[in-house]
Amino acid sequence: MLSISLPFRARACGRIHPMSTYKAIGTRSRFPGKYVIIAALVGAASLALAGCEQDKPVAAPQPGGVIALASPAGPGSAEPHLALDADGSLILSWQTSDKESGQASLDYARLVDGNWSAPQRVAQGDNWFVNWADFPSVEPMGDGRLTAHWLVKREGGPYAYDVWLSQSGDGSTWSEPFIAHNDGTASEHGFVSLFGWGDHAGAVWLDGRETGGSSHDHEGHAAGGMTLRFGVFGDQGQTVQEGLVDELTCDCCPTDVARVGDSLVLAYRDRSEEEMRDIEVRRFDGSNWSDPLLVDDEHWHITGCPVNGPALAANGEQVAIAWFSGATHTGQVKTAISRDGGRSFSAPIIVDAEAALGRVDVAWLNDKDIAVSWIDRVGKGAALKAIRITDGVSTGEPVSIAEVSKTRGSGVPQMVMMDGKLIFAWTQVDESNRVDMAVLDNNSL
Repeated sequence: MLSISLPFRARACGRIHPMSTYKAIGTRSRFPGKYVIIAALVGAASLALAGCEQDKPVAAPQPGGVIALASPAGPGSAEPHLALDADGSLILSWQTSDKESGQASLDYARLVDGNWSAPQRVAQGDNWFVNWADFPSVEPMGDGRLTAHWLVKREGGPYAYDVWLSQSGDGSTWSEPFIAHNDGTASEHGFVSLFGWGDHAGAVWLDGRETGGSSHDHEGHAAGGMTLRFGVFGDQGQTVQEGLVDELTCDCCPTDVARVGDSLVLAYRDRSEEEMRDIEVRRFDGSNWSDPLLVDDEHWHITGCPVNGPALAANGEQVAIAWFSGATHTGQVKTAISRDGGRSFSAPIIVDAEAALGRVDVAWLNDKDIAVSWIDRVGKGAALKAIRITDGVSTGEPVSIAEVSKTRGSGVPQMVMMDGKLIFAWTQVDESNRVDMAVLDNNSL
């Protein structure tokens, strides 16, 4: 469990943090002065690495406040990914890159009983594709195994890159890396969601093999059609199952998955021939994918990719989904609930209707409440916010978790529920850049 201890001094990446550092960094508030959203937030983030082992990472809670959580990722870290393992531990992975050397790497650490493990390096290379929205991850498979993915460039253009996977039984030694797809085209493959499937590892990704190698800049879209594909792999990287999920999707919006019993629920941003880009859900039973379910018929017409994907969280047969929409030209964050394993969803709940930037996440707080997080415009800046939704109704004003950059450099913030507390991770943009983290007690939301 995550232990909250009394104030202390903690070593974090070579910096001494006095007790006064650990204080409430957010309170319940609504910020005025929002502005109209820029529909597509794009580009690549090139950042440098430093990692270190932490001592006790959490400070004393402040009533109604957000508490800084020391991160095992040092200055230069970016693009965090959070995941809960079956044993109750938290896995944080992050990416780093160095412009001068051209090296990039994927590292992770595990939070157990209030302590971070020493960071473990999964892979590194000098030919990685590094991007703020399309980034690596380390994902637990539910039985002690881990699967990691990262992106490697290939000749053929700036957006020609492949999805590489590796698996580990002990978290220290990793299998020989392999490419998830076998098309061999110089096209984009990314925006991966990993999942465990029995004794195997699974992945869903956006696949540009039908684009004819045409490239885009994550602001427009490829000349051909981006597809959505999946694969299931054995422990030696052998392909057990593979196939097409959707023949035409949005080009660069992240995907998400959630396990619901014996099924997998997948959410992604679809793309029609008429350039409608709304959120769809499909279910996988181990053999077939269901027909797509349109979560909200928004008719968002946009001829470029908004780089804003949906987020999923499951609680038994209940599935929560959150997403960003620009259909009203104001920038909205919405959520909806399924009580039948993702076969149908409630009417959408508007979480923020006033020019939010999006980049959402969602988590179950208990059997009836969910938390939704997103980046919101605050005056001339931005903040990472979270709010509780109970039975389809927000229970109060959102909590501001942290001030963040409104640029793409702040990435896609992460949120998970662990032992009655919400854990957040995001890229803090400053002179060095780093992954920052915070914790908020469930009762404070």
